[in-house]
This record gives sequence, C-alpha cells and structure tokens, in this order.
Amino acid sequence: MIPSNSILYLEQGAYLEVVPTTVDYVIRNTGEDNIKVMGRGLIDYSGCCGSEVPAGYSNNKKSLNFSNINDMTFSGITVINSQTWTLCLNNCKDVYVSEVLFFGYRVFSDGIMLSDCKNALVEKNFVRTGDDAFETKSTTSKGLTENVWFKNNDAWTDKGVAYGCIYESNHDTTDVHFEDCTVGFAMGTWSNHLGCCVIQMGNRKGAKMYDITFNNFEIYMNHNAAILNIFIGGSGGRGEGYGHVDKIYFSNIV
Repeated sequence: MIPSNSILYLEQGAYLEVVPTTVDYVIRNTGEDNIKVMGRGLIDYSGCCGSEVPAGYSNNKKSLNFSNINDMTFSGITVINSQTWTLCLNNCKDVYVSEVLFFGYRVFSDGIMLSDCKNALVEKNFVRTGDDAFETKSTTSKGLTENVWFKNNDAWTDKGVAYGCIYESNHDTTDVHFEDCTVGFAMGTWSNHLGCCVIQMGNRKGAKMYDITFNNFEIYMNHNAAILNIFIGGSGGRGEGYGHVDKIYFSNIV
C-alpha cells in the first residue's frame, strides 16, 4: 500500500522482475488520496505463466490495481508481458495516466482500463496487447463512468479492441471521449464484436452508454470485423438485447 500524499518513483534503469508467489498483486492501492506512481522504470511479468496455471503453481496473475482513490497519477512506467489487465483503475476520481509503454501478447493482457472512474485524462501512451488496449468498463458494485478523455494514444491489438467502452457494464457510462489517437495494427478476427472504435454493451440489461465520441483517428491496418462497431450483446458480446446506447459520434476516422 502507498499512503496518501505519496510518490512511488521508479528511476531510469529500475527493473522489477515479477516471479510466481502467493501474492496476488504487484502494486495495489485502495482508498487513499493523492497517489503518484511515476518514473522511467520497467516491470517484467515474463516469469509468470498467465491464465493457464498448472496444479500447485501460484503466478501473480493480477497486475497494477488502484481503487477508490481521489487524485491518482500513473506516468512513465514500462510494463512487459503482463498476463492480465495491466493497469486497472476502479471507482477513482481525478485520474491522470501518461507516457506509459505496455508491451503484451497474452490473452487478457488489456492495457489501460478505467472502471467507474470520473474526471480522467489518459494521454501520450503506447499499448501493444494481446487483448483490449484503451477502455472504460463498469465492474464495481456501484458507480458511474463520467468525463473521461483518451487523447494522443497509440494502440496495437493482436486479439481485442483498440479503443472503446466495452462489455462489463454494471452501471451507466457517459461523457467519454477518444480523440487524436492511432491504431497501428488491429489483428483480431475471432469475433464480430471487435473493432478499432467500439461500443460494446453486455452483462446488464439496464445499463446505458451515451454521449461518447471518437474523433480524429488514424488507422493503418485493420483485420477486425469492423473499424467502427456498436455491438449490443450479452456475455462477451455473444448475446442480444443487453443495454442501451445513445448519442454515439464518430468523426474524421482515416
């Protein structure tokens, strides 16, 4: 745990190798204020085996997780070979994420995930992932995603969604903006809910996603079922009739 009004700084050259242990998280914080994780260090999950765990083997599957924090900054850190959602912020307010480099190839190695966060800016980041790259979700027991901005980010997705408000939707999502971003390669072909700019409802019929914009995107190569995709479905986008969408805008997608 990092106490309130503190900075964890990984200076250039710092190398944190994550090895299999019985500890779930590498860095986890809950319920503090004014937390900063910054620097130019590197966190390496290559030694962990991911979601397929042999009997009797612990694997540090969970990654960088921050919950119920007011004024949260995560900046400058490199993470390689994460085996689950890499950076997760849950029910946080006043969030700033910038200049991170995430290189992953495994399924579930999502990049930057904001769940039920408010007043957030995610900018100037590069994420290459075996799953989804830049996303909002709603996974908490109570909450609302509101006033979230993703700006000047770069994504490369092997199996998932590049940018979007996707799947886990326990509560409403509103006022989310993806702007001035790029997609190098979008490679996933396994499902028709994939895309570069995506709205994907699921798992709660009463939830709503509205007032969401995708503006000024440059996409180099796309193998997904769609580039722009609004998919209203159940678990994993496989069902039908879940949730509602309203006022979704796409503009200047090249």
